[in-house]
Amino acid sequence: MESARTPITPYPRGWFLVARSGELRPKQVKTVHYFGQDIVLYRTADGTAHAVDPFCPHLGAHLGHGGKIENDAIRCPFHGWTYDGASGACVHAPEASKTPRVSLRHWHVQEVSGMILVWYHEQGEAPAWRVPEMPEEEGRWTGWMESRWRLRACVQDVVENDIDVAHIPAMHGFSKKIPRVDFTTDGPMMRIDSTLRLELEQFGLWGAIEGPLITRKWGLTVGYIVFTSTLLGFPIGLRTLGNTTPIDEETVDLRLWYSVRRSPIRLLDPLIARQYRRFFDHTVNQDVKIWENKMYRLYPALSDADGPFVAYRRWATQFYSEDEMQRARARARVIG
Repeated sequence: MESARTPITPYPRGWFLVARSGELRPKQVKTVHYFGQDIVLYRTADGTAHAVDPFCPHLGAHLGHGGKIENDAIRCPFHGWTYDGASGACVHAPEASKTPRVSLRHWHVQEVSGMILVWYHEQGEAPAWRVPEMPEEEGRWTGWMESRWRLRACVQDVVENDIDVAHIPAMHGFSKKIPRVDFTTDGPMMRIDSTLRLELEQFGLWGAIEGPLITRKWGLTVGYIVFTSTLLGFPIGLRTLGNTTPIDEETVDLRLWYSVRRSPIRLLDPLIARQYRRFFDHTVNQDVKIWENKMYRLYPALSDADGPFVAYRRWATQFYSEDEMQRARARARVIG
């Protein structure tokens, strides 16, 4: 599952966003395409989100095309076979003397902080950890605004942007110096603490502000970024919730949600939020040009300006099997 540009699998282990909570209503059936296949999402009447493989074990009908929700189960549109939401087991087959002992493949689902996440593991193992609720201060932040990209890249290339602070002054220019970072991990959770001097010309203003920039990541794909400072004596806060999910072996779905801390002048909040979104989108668009045209170096040439890059990659290996890493190392020697 590698390409000429990367020796590493496009499908690491972990929790991945497949929909926002508001995109799946009660008793709705929805088909999404990730990991090179269709996945059928549905929400039962009690509000629980589920995800299953699309094809009925009976005669192969696609449940995303005409499937219906009955109580806590999904009903096949072809012959009416019905599958339990919690287990995926068939619970009813019309006119059959015995209920067939078959099941739909049932993906593990976690719904947290407005995200519907599914667990991917290449060997089908159960989740080893969960994503916590995102930090929240009720009423102190504006609602989320979203930007979205479908891009030709691998997950690992995109998420390494978190630790690659050396490219900020060289490419983006919103800080003239490489921020110093403190990198810590706790199992599948990673945290980067730094101090950022943000040049305000990016926002059409003069001068700069400085403050803590905190990045938290759960697995390789769920990330939360917060920057806080003061401007003209007023506290400001900018935050981003990001998710990167592989669509297939060549493309990923990148979804970023933006929000800002409410200001004393509420009429300014939408303007500040839109400006922050434009600023962040601009930097991502610059990154996209790199991601879509680079190759992934498993053994990069690094300098001391690159910070804890090696430590980050060492942490990331937990989301790949040892067999996969050995295969990637062998492949890397071939493609350079």
